[in-house]
Amino acid sequence: MRFIPLEKQLLFTDGYRRCFSVQNQHVLLINEKGKAYAINAFCPHKQWPLIEAPITDKVITCPKHLAQFDLETGELIAQCVSDTPKLNAYEVVYEGYHVGVFI
Repeated sequence: MRFIPLEKQLLFTDGYRRCFSVQNQHVLLINEKGKAYAINAFCPHKQWPLIEAPITDKVITCPKHLAQFDLETGELIAQCVSDTPKLNAYEVVYEGYHVGVFI
């Protein structure tokens, strides 16, 4: 695993959301109420984009089928169908002047 810088810390302010392509994976970097998260950019159920998905109490809800995932762990909290897999969650790392992930 290696550190992949995604954004400058100066630009990583509250409300920030941006999708990055990292080693053939789509990673959504989020700053929600001062807390940093990095998850798959698409819902694992039907690959719906999560960039504008609502977040409440560290839970992101897929706007298409309402599957809910814990932002910190990626665990499925409420499912739309029984075969909905877990969402990948990545550790967010601050290194130098950048925010990124280890992949």
